[in-house]
Amino acid sequence: MASISEVSKALATFRLFFPNFNPENIAASAKAWHELIGHFPGDELQAACSMCCAEPGRVFAPSVGEIVGAVMKLRAQASGIPSASEAWEQINERERTEHVHCEIGAQLYSDIMKDDAAAYPKRLDIYSAHYRECVQCGIKHIPPVVHPAAELVARQFGWPGRFPGDNPEADRAHFMRAYDAEIKRETERQAQPVQVQKYIESKSVAGAVAALAEGMRK
Repeated sequence: MASISEVSKALATFRLFFPNFNPENIAASAKAWHELIGHFPGDELQAACSMCCAEPGRVFAPSVGEIVGAVMKLRAQASGIPSASEAWEQINERERTEHVHCEIGAQLYSDIMKDDAAAYPKRLDIYSAHYRECVQCGIKHIPPVVHPAAELVARQFGWPGRFPGDNPEADRAHFMRAYDAEIKRETERQAQPVQVQKYIESKSVAGAVAALAEGMRK
């Protein structure tokens, strides 16, 4: 959580780079801004402010909404959130396999690759015998790398067992639409000021209590 002093530092930076930004009461402004963006970590807030200040062509200090937008962009970049098309490609990747060797097995494998045709059959037999008996040598199964956001949405459709199905074009369209909606919903949730989050939470709790009370009366 950013402190009021960190928000004041951000406003001082705006005033330094944008002479037209000159609030009458910097302390009051910092308090007001803090109510809307104080839920972001201080380092994240400073990075977002720097990002906005360095934006090419900018002549006015960024607004609260622009700072929030910059924070969301930074978070998306830091977490490596894929685009909808990239997420679709991830859930369609297949498991890969590769051979792994112990230290001796790796050396034996290297030996059979040496430029000695006469010794090749014998070296291959030695390597094959070791590969069959060694508990460390074998085939390693490597699952595809799927971002948690892509996995979350895909599982709602029945992935990996029942999705994608027999109509990949339709499945792709449905998945990408749902994925974009999920990313937007989560981004908006994270961008909400603390007061808004508390309000929604209180209403959700109040609604649940009311529903429980109504059920008990029946």
